[in-house]
Amino acid sequence: MGKLTEAELALSLSAVVEGRARPPYDDPATFYEATHMTRNLEIILENILGRLTHTKAEVNPIIVLDVGFGGGKTHTLVALYYAAKHGGDSRLQPYMEGLPRPVNVRVAALSGDDYGEDGIIHRGEEEIKTFWGDLFYQLETYRQHQRLDREEALPTLQQTRDGLGAGPVLILLDELPSYMQTVSGNPAKLDKTVQFLQRLVLAVSEKPDAALVFSIAEDAYRSQAERARRAISDAAKDAMTETRAHIRRKELILVPVREEDVVHILKRRLFREVNTEHAEAAANAYHELYNGLACPDQYKRASFSEEIKVYYPFHPSLIHTLYERLATLDRFQRTRGALRLLSRTVRRIWEEKEPDATLIHPFHVDLADQGIANDLTEGLGESRLRNAVEADIWREDGYATAQELDRQSSAHWGAPLVRRTCNTIYLYSLSAGREGSKGIHVDDLTTLCTTPVNRDHFLRLRDTVLQLLFDNFGYVERRGEHFQFVREQTPVRIIDKLSRDITDEEATRVIRENLAKFYAGGVPWLHVELFPSSPAVIPDEPYVAAAILNPNLYIVPEAGDVGEQVEAFLRYRDEQRQRHRHNFNTTFIVAAIHERMGALLRSAKRVCAARMVRDDLLKYDIQRDRKSEVEEYLSRQEGALYDYTRAAFAKIVYYESANKVKTRTLDSVGYADAKNGRDILAHYLKDVLHKVRDAPLDPEYVYEYAWPSGSGFISTRNLHGQFHQVAGLIAPSTKTLFQQTVMKGVEDGLWVLKQGEQVYTKDKPPGLVRVDDSALLYTIEEAEKMGLLEIEGSQKETDTGPRKGPIQRALFRRQLSFANSPMEKLVESLGTVMKRDRYPVLNEATLRVSGNLAAVLQIQNLLTRLAPEKGVQIELNARITRAHSPSYSLTFNLDKDDASRDEGRNILDTAWRMKGVDASDLTLRISWPDGTDIDSASRILRSLSTGSQPFIASMEANVSRKPG
Repeated sequence: MGKLTEAELALSLSAVVEGRARPPYDDPATFYEATHMTRNLEIILENILGRLTHTKAEVNPIIVLDVGFGGGKTHTLVALYYAAKHGGDSRLQPYMEGLPRPVNVRVAALSGDDYGEDGIIHRGEEEIKTFWGDLFYQLETYRQHQRLDREEALPTLQQTRDGLGAGPVLILLDELPSYMQTVSGNPAKLDKTVQFLQRLVLAVSEKPDAALVFSIAEDAYRSQAERARRAISDAAKDAMTETRAHIRRKELILVPVREEDVVHILKRRLFREVNTEHAEAAANAYHELYNGLACPDQYKRASFSEEIKVYYPFHPSLIHTLYERLATLDRFQRTRGALRLLSRTVRRIWEEKEPDATLIHPFHVDLADQGIANDLTEGLGESRLRNAVEADIWREDGYATAQELDRQSSAHWGAPLVRRTCNTIYLYSLSAGREGSKGIHVDDLTTLCTTPVNRDHFLRLRDTVLQLLFDNFGYVERRGEHFQFVREQTPVRIIDKLSRDITDEEATRVIRENLAKFYAGGVPWLHVELFPSSPAVIPDEPYVAAAILNPNLYIVPEAGDVGEQVEAFLRYRDEQRQRHRHNFNTTFIVAAIHERMGALLRSAKRVCAARMVRDDLLKYDIQRDRKSEVEEYLSRQEGALYDYTRAAFAKIVYYESANKVKTRTLDSVGYADAKNGRDILAHYLKDVLHKVRDAPLDPEYVYEYAWPSGSGFISTRNLHGQFHQVAGLIAPSTKTLFQQTVMKGVEDGLWVLKQGEQVYTKDKPPGLVRVDDSALLYTIEEAEKMGLLEIEGSQKETDTGPRKGPIQRALFRRQLSFANSPMEKLVESLGTVMKRDRYPVLNEATLRVSGNLAAVLQIQNLLTRLAPEKGVQIELNARITRAHSPSYSLTFNLDKDDASRDEGRNILDTAWRMKGVDASDLTLRISWPDGTDIDSASRILRSLSTGSQPFIASMEANVSRKPG
């Protein structure tokens, strides 16, 4: 990288003439070595030097430099000065080949920035009062015209001719509007200066070896009067218009630097050398990148790849943006401004050493650099945009919006994508491009923020970062397909500021309203109580109930104990906490997690503020035509509030055993896209915690775990109450399911039901089961003792062996289901349930895998490993499909014997290597004919999770208390 300092950027014509310039501008040879010779600069040198040497007498003697971005007006004047004064220097031969070599040229170089109050300047011992006095002084004709300067008398045309003297003369005028501003307080002097310039143009035109070069011309975007509006007063502007009108009759307008020259100048000034091999490699990498992305066609063309080679190390879009947009800004200092901006950009890249800096992109013009931020805000007269930068992109305390969002994700993304996106939008928002619109199209934005090193950033930008821009930024607006930074606060910013004045109580009301909608409808058997003020509000009845606690009063930590106040809602049923709750087994508490409440409250406050703004736009200085923006924002925030609510109210508290309160954090596994809170909670109670079953229970389970030990009979009311009052029991979700369970127990011959005088057995099942104290259930033994079976005329068994009890007569089997989870978690959950519910035997495990074709390889390894084992059987069913062209479908079934043969191995090898699959569904069934214990099964199941790919599946397991 070259060494380009701030002082070196401040090239001044007078500093060169007076010998005060810094290297490389202080010497003609080093100056030309550092200069990219554009075609137009060559033309200017040919014309001026030809005029001074009489070799091109026909050329126009008056040249006005029309400068845009990279204009190089001062650079051109310095090139003319050195060529005229030092044309005979042999060191300039390589740069001046073919150009005329003038000798004994008198050069007058006047820069409007050099003059003091009222246009006075000191030259040696002389105090010079007028513009013409300074010109005559530099042309060594001051003595004969000294009176004109002392008296500030306007020279006549003849006196102007005489002032040019004999021999070749080159006059260089730089920053003329600055001089006019200086003397604008003296209208008479200003008027004389304008008249003198008009006479000077005539005098130079008449002298065959004289030339005059102005740098006050129009640029490609606006008239000189518009360009000078801020620099000179109205009187000076009018005077300048008169001067320009006179000059136009004689002038030749040239642009020293065209757009195609800009990048070469910048590269020459900023870098010692540019490696062409690296340029070639970068062009190839970007060509491959862009042709693999859904980006605009212009980036995919071979011509753009060639452009990268020329512009390297700059991304072509960066230079185009500077040339087409920043060059149109009055206060952007053309070449110096671009060089200073890019010098700071290159220096920051060098310091940051980001691994994906393969080209210098627009996002590398980083507003986190204070120098760059100053140049692109106050430096452009855009102090209001400084507020936008500090609010949305970067501020010293680290709390600009982009900084906060990047802190949450940059470690995962490997780059500050949000800030990069904002930098790019900001740069494109400073001025309109050729198409006339400010800002940047979304497709260009995602493309320009993606590099070959991190091509996945394209999707992250499109799917995540652009969504963040909608609701989080106060000064970023989306207008159609364009994003743009604006100077005034957007409705989003106004809502955000208003949200800071919303109280926690107001936000909590919004949260409660959202919870009421969230838990409306859903399964009818789950009773939900919102924000109970005390334990007494939660009914102590034999049904499944959940209480959602007020987060203003009760919150729980992410990890650790929930505290006595929260547990009290489970333990007690009165405000004084004196009376213990009876039905605690089916009472559940849902509490908000402390660490997640901040985000929920902020979201609720934004919703509250957005509703206030929507209902009274004019109160908040928002035009009615922007109401749709407010409504769209509100809709998105209400959606976000749903997500934050679900995430915050995620701690469920319940009794695991008689004296043990347990907590569990709810996650999204198992209920897919369910939007109803009641259904989500019901799923957890049934399928995750296994506390409730929404189907009749197995009578064997009821007899072993719910039936009081040693008791020969129990009323249906008390048995029903057991499920709600004994911690750890799985409860039927409704009374109807309990009644069906009782009826099934009668039909299976596990117990006898007596309702009033009627006795019901498996041979005479009841039509209806009452749940009250008069309906009694008896064990078979107890029924025989009571003579209930004789009442019904039942025949006694004739065998003389001991009578089998219910558990002896029927093998107790059960099917367990587990939602999609990593294999380690599935095995852990299976082991926990088997040990807790006393099922020592695993008979079969069925694993279902969707959308993970790599699992075929893991299954293949398992089939190979278990092939010799006789006590385990394995069967794999698979269906793999691709719907779009080329479409295909592969369905196969094989067991471990098939997998050991060539045909089976070939099928498996083909399956896991298939590309572009749309859907894959795998069902792996592992069975043990003689049963196995959980430890042995765990080793087999855990072996599926080895390797770099996690094995994620749902599982159904058949377990029992005896093998077979």
